[in-house]
Amino acid sequence: MYKIKLSEIGSKFSTVKMDSEHSVNFYINKYDKIPVNKVVYDFFNSGELFVNFPAHLGELTALTESIQTIYRNYIMKDSFMKSPEPGPSTIPNWTERYVDDRLNGWIFDLNLLFSTSPSTIPVPVCKNFTGKTRDGSIHVSSTYLFANQPSSIDSNCSSPKVYVNKLTPHHCVYSNPPNAGYNFSSCPFYEYDYELVKSVEVNPDTSKAQKFEIRYIKLSDGFATYQLFDTTNNQVNYVVHEKDTQELKDNVILVMDEILSSYEHHILKPNQKQEESLSSFEKKSYILSLV
Repeated sequence: MYKIKLSEIGSKFSTVKMDSEHSVNFYINKYDKIPVNKVVYDFFNSGELFVNFPAHLGELTALTESIQTIYRNYIMKDSFMKSPEPGPSTIPNWTERYVDDRLNGWIFDLNLLFSTSPSTIPVPVCKNFTGKTRDGSIHVSSTYLFANQPSSIDSNCSSPKVYVNKLTPHHCVYSNPPNAGYNFSSCPFYEYDYELVKSVEVNPDTSKAQKFEIRYIKLSDGFATYQLFDTTNNQVNYVVHEKDTQELKDNVILVMDEILSSYEHHILKPNQKQEESLSSFEKKSYILSLV
């Protein structure tokens, strides 16, 4: 592993030793216009790495040994990676060409090149959990079927895979005091719960028809995550994480509507960059600047 460090001017980088005489510094930049959990090696321009890894997913800690292997075998030698237009049959399944108006290089799954640490941002509430969350509020799961009052219990699991009948509550395995209500993210059959705020179809009745959902995800500490989820390609295109307020919800809907309006007559393919869709925007609010 090659630990990520900060330069004197605050830039993130990692030094990778290639052989006994040569090392390469890889500078790491945030770039929200590529898909989440992806990294672009801007080989034909800056030679730097660009990632989209939101804070709620975790923190980048190091480059893996794979970066050394790729550099030694494909950058230090004549290979397909040095050709701007390689033949499709020469490109292995662990990378693809990536070009937009800023980057020109190769795109990889983030976990191929980076090690990460878990996020310190609380995870979403489990859809099978009913009980107190960390902010002290009562969460009633969307699958809650039992006859008892939610306020009278510490932590119940309502997954149909574990209940005997609809009248008998079933405690989450991590619900015993003093941890009642605090480890609900690990309750049996964990699935994160979300509220569908809005469903939108762009370019309907055309070959470019595409469906999106704006999803609200409650977290355990009074914060919330909003996703713009592309159901056609089964991918998250944008994420906003902030303190859960009505103002946040109103602003997110305005921002997401603005983003969606730019998709008219433009189809987004799986893992396609978002740069073209945002190029006409003016970032008029701090919320819009987050996406």
